[in-house]
Amino acid sequence: MTPNPSIISINDDNSQQNDEPNFHRFSMAAGNFVELYGGESQANQWDAIVTCFFLDTAPVVMDYIQTIQNALKPGGYWINIGPLLYHWASSDPGVASGLPADDRYAQSIELSWEELEHVILQFGFSIEEQRF
Repeated sequence: MTPNPSIISINDDNSQQNDEPNFHRFSMAAGNFVELYGGESQANQWDAIVTCFFLDTAPVVMDYIQTIQNALKPGGYWINIGPLLYHWASSDPGVASGLPADDRYAQSIELSWEELEHVILQFGFSIEEQRF
């Protein structure tokens, strides 16, 4: 999925033999995705974003899509893998255990793929390939 599609060339030059991977920039972080990648410091910073078994972890999936759009450079790629099994489907399990209520359960919406596809397109992405 790319806003303003472009071709990305990956150089796989094996002439440089060393034991460490040659990742120009790679990021994986634990924490709130929207807080970590949704701000100005991450705007237009990433050529590609890969989300794996991820979208259905969002209380409000549009927040994740907007964050991905914010972080991608123009012409960047978003690759998504995984089902929509939504983790916010039931009532807040913490309340039954005496924990404070988690407001994200009240905000949760669960879109079908067809609905989510429409939302993704409305954010300006184009879908280049789908596999089920």
